[in-house]
Amino acid sequence: MSAMQCNRGKAGECKIAALVREMTAWDVLRRVRQHDGDSDPEGVPGWSVEAKRHRTASRVDIAQWWRQTVDQAGELLPGLLYRAYLGERRAVWPLSFTLVQ
Repeated sequence: MSAMQCNRGKAGECKIAALVREMTAWDVLRRVRQHDGDSDPEGVPGWSVEAKRHRTASRVDIAQWWRQTVDQAGELLPGLLYRAYLGERRAVWPLSFTLVQ
């Protein structure tokens, strides 16, 4: 991964953490030291969130990202937040989960 890609990924993760923090008032931050299996932002209760930013965000990319998100979630709910270059931010989560419980 090039330095530019790494910096773009960090910026995207920071933006996602800020958006979730603004919408929920949770103490959500970008995870600085990431290991395999860690979600990108930390502080989203009950969720393992993966943030992606990519030039195209093709269906193949999204399917691969979703598999990664589900694999790393373990017992937590998986959530994928992504954005294609100059596109809108999008979210993917399991249909079995409802916000109204």
